[in-house]
Amino acid sequence: MTGAVLGDGTRLDVDVVVMGVGSVPVTGWLANSGIQLADVSVGGGILTDEIGRTSAPHVWATGDVAAWPDRNGRNRRVEHWSSAVEQARILAQALTGVQAPGTLPVPTFWSDQYGLKIQAVGHPSGEDTVHIVEDDGRGFLAYYEAGDLLTAVVGAGKPREVRRMRSKVHAAAPIDSVLPREMMPHP
Repeated sequence: MTGAVLGDGTRLDVDVVVMGVGSVPVTGWLANSGIQLADVSVGGGILTDEIGRTSAPHVWATGDVAAWPDRNGRNRRVEHWSSAVEQARILAQALTGVQAPGTLPVPTFWSDQYGLKIQAVGHPSGEDTVHIVEDDGRGFLAYYEAGDLLTAVVGAGKPREVRRMRSKVHAAAPIDSVLPREMMPHP
């Protein structure tokens, strides 16, 4: 059998299926604690401010359970060890009185699978416009766009190309400043 069957029974013919598996934060034990939790529709977790403070005095949260604000002010959990490291760095700076940056760096992740490095920078969304910039049959490079801005880059087998786009994603560069000329829309 080839293809994918959706929850509503619709069958799609596809060549490849990619499945992403996340986690559900265990926060039930915080009921009635005074600590504000993020809505499950946005991933759940413990709501924090930009330096990890929760709604309860002297309580901080980092890592997979913490829903920190992104550069757009939306709280979200990021389930990658690199984000937990960045959160801990910011929290340590805040606790020791050192000026912390205003927002977390753009999240990144990578995984080596079957000899291929798979990477993402930013927050790719199913609602974004996706531009396949490179596809050589073994690897690919895709740019994600929302509101004419670069929101994420995802690649497989293109580590240098993904890495060099991190600053562009962090700056929310205009998509037309990063797309190859041959991919630009014609007037």
